[in-house]
Amino acid sequence: MAILQIGAGGVGWVVAHKAAQNNDVLGDITIASRTVAKCEKIIESIKGKNNLKDPSKKLEARAVNADDVEALVALINEVKPDLVINAGPPWVNITIMEACLQAKVSYLDTSVAVDLCSEGQQVPQAYDWQWGFRDKFKEAGITGILGAGFDPGVVSVFAAYAVKHLFDEIDTIDVMDVNAGDHGKKFATNFDPETNMLEIQGDSFYWENGEWKQVECHSRMLEFDFPLVGKHKVYSMAHDEVRSMQEFIPAKRIEFWMASVTAT
Repeated sequence: MAILQIGAGGVGWVVAHKAAQNNDVLGDITIASRTVAKCEKIIESIKGKNNLKDPSKKLEARAVNADDVEALVALINEVKPDLVINAGPPWVNITIMEACLQAKVSYLDTSVAVDLCSEGQQVPQAYDWQWGFRDKFKEAGITGILGAGFDPGVVSVFAAYAVKHLFDEIDTIDVMDVNAGDHGKKFATNFDPETNMLEIQGDSFYWENGEWKQVECHSRMLEFDFPLVGKHKVYSMAHDEVRSMQEFIPAKRIEFWMASVTAT
């Protein structure tokens, strides 16, 4: 097996280390980014921490422009991966998916491109462009896994497990993002800061009683006592998994909340 990881930022750094720790299963790993030096720095870190489980497998760096479908297809055809992991910003999801479709290779990403400040890019429509590949991927015989991060991602798995195995009926799903509590910094995100800035400025969308509700940003707030990190104020925000959960989980209300400590 072999994987091609596109993206060498903070998320890409973590993904690459985890992939290297499991390269006995994942096989050869190629890390690609517009700036190849970033990929090489990750590889240096992986080797320095002895995180390459099977040293006989390849761990290589390549330069690629993720906005260029032809360049992506050429790289995929060169590397011949079984899976392309998109660890870049969500703005390149569509081009990478198109390249995977043309090269007939499976695809995975961590989030959807949500531009909450532009018309037609809010959460109810956010997945439409990527979900448009469903039938195309099926016909090509490849798999596409979207939003496989934490939120979205892990929380969606938790919710799906709950509705399938623990409850007869789901009334409310509240996703509360507080990370590790107050880090004492004015602004520091653990994911793409541009995405975070768009999230905290856009109106909130949530699902309730069979329809989408839209409210101004920061207009819905509650205080919650979290395990380990204590009480924090959380604000209703539009977010990826609200839309995907609404598609697959029959809950009366689905809403995402983010604590002010993660965004200010």
